[in-house]
Amino acid sequence: QFVVLARRQGDRWYLGGINGRQAERAVKVALPFLEGNAQYTTLMIGDGKTPRRFNIVTPPAVSGDQLGQFSSFKGLTSQDSMELHLSPYGGFVAVLDPVR
Repeated sequence: QFVVLARRQGDRWYLGGINGRQAERAVKVALPFLEGNAQYTTLMIGDGKTPRRFNIVTPPAVSGDQLGQFSSFKGLTSQDSMELHLSPYGGFVAVLDPVR
């Protein structure tokens, strides 16, 4: 009823997920595939508050309406996880880049 995929190109990771049901879904995405203790910043693209709208969140993000249903994910490591709330039949895309 939902799927989350991760793919890597070089040291950049791409994550994508989709909710296949007609109800909101909370998803916790573990990140053990990230490089050791390296920290990553994240660009998030997800569903907006209304149909056919998107939220784009870049670090440093602020809380509130800008984020919609997503949190700020700055300084993620392989020990962290991302907690997401997917809209009915919604999804997300995330691009994780190591902090240089």
